Amino acid sequence: MNKYSGDFPATLVSVNIGKTVEFIKDSIAVLKLIGWF
Repeated sequence: MNKYSGDFPATLVSVNIGKTVEFIKDSIAVLKLIGWF
């Protein structure tokens, strides 16, 4: 149970990092789009 409790926050952090990376990629894509046009 203790191991699961330790892994759960790590999973949440991992998911949050994944979402942040996707957000940054989307932002860069939009900036490139604006830059091209």
